[in-house]
Amino acid sequence: MRRGGKTVTSQMEIGGIPVTLKKKAVLRNLYMRVSPEDGGITVSAPLRAGLLEICGFAAGNLDRILKIREEILREKRALERGYVQGEIHYL
Repeated sequence: MRRGGKTVTSQMEIGGIPVTLKKKAVLRNLYMRVSPEDGGITVSAPLRAGLLEICGFAAGNLDRILKIREEILREKRALERGYVQGEIHYL
């Protein structure tokens, strides 16, 4: 089975949050991801899906998206630590 095919990428905004939309020929369902690096949101959808359907899907999951995004950004801030002179690290 050949994977790949046509992919169309665009940007949109849902609830004041920038969202990357990737429409792919090989998909049959809608998927949403929150990037652990920067908290960016990506929605993957089939080429045949309409913009109204995609926006409805994203808006229906907006509360969950915001909660996950906040957790990711909070964890990232907690990990931003530096070495302090005289600090002891056990391995």
